[in-house]
Amino acid sequence: MNKKLIVLFAIALTVFGLPLLVEAETIYDGEVYIMMFDDNPEPGPNLLVGRRARGYDNAEIPVLYHDQLLLISGEGWDGDYYSRQSASIIFRATENFAPGATGGEIRLRTTENGTDIPIDRIRITHNGNVGIGTTEPQSALQVEGYVQLDLTTNSPPAADCDDPSEYGRMKVDATNELLYICVASGWTSMQGRTAPTVKNDFNGDGTSDVLIRHTNGTWYLYLMNADGLTIKQGAYMPFTKDLNWQLADIGDYNGDGTPDVLVRHTNGTWYTYLMNADGLTALQGGYPPLTKDLNWQEVLY
Repeated sequence: MNKKLIVLFAIALTVFGLPLLVEAETIYDGEVYIMMFDDNPEPGPNLLVGRRARGYDNAEIPVLYHDQLLLISGEGWDGDYYSRQSASIIFRATENFAPGATGGEIRLRTTENGTDIPIDRIRITHNGNVGIGTTEPQSALQVEGYVQLDLTTNSPPAADCDDPSEYGRMKVDATNELLYICVASGWTSMQGRTAPTVKNDFNGDGTSDVLIRHTNGTWYLYLMNADGLTIKQGAYMPFTKDLNWQLADIGDYNGDGTPDVLVRHTNGTWYTYLMNADGLTALQGGYPPLTKDLNWQEVLY
């Protein structure tokens, strides 16, 4: 039994001012049990409170912004000293305290192997935002780094997306490159392909490609290398050779991350070629219901 631990713990409880009973037999092989005997249903049978004030006992002054209110720390002997906050939870004030203004935050810290510097890993701000890997989350949940979702094969079970409380769930089908999202109509899928960063990037490699057309109506696409000067691949495109059809625009019309090709006939009719991810073949084509009035021209941007 560690008597030193008992003494330190009893002092801590006295500082916190908790109505707790700590007995010697509550400590076994390094385990500490906190017991409360109180008929008041609030705040519950297990209570640990860290109280902080500036000034002195019976002459307290309100705490200030960034003051630490409570530290729960796990520390161990490294051969020379006890480690400092190898893993810890910190409760800190986020404003200068006054009646009705007592904002606070929670920080969870760990120390990476091979170092002795604790780093904030999770932060819960005064307004409830949660940051993982970031100390200033701007959303309900903000993650700096990768978020890895649960994997599935084909569509997830319908029973996992049949209640409003389940809306927003996500799963990844890595085999078929699909992201499933639970919405009111059930599971909906999105093709898991990164959208191009440039408008004419037909194969999604981050480099603009070049689409040309011969006077006989033939189309040809050059897929460019990252240096912008050499060609990765070239191919004839499966577009109409009828010169009455002219290029109107290039854009991702179905949201799959691949540029599509919009052409227009001299009679005002429009036609869209929806392209495959390789940028060289057409997935399908169709006539969009746009006006045929030639007084209306597309504004390119």
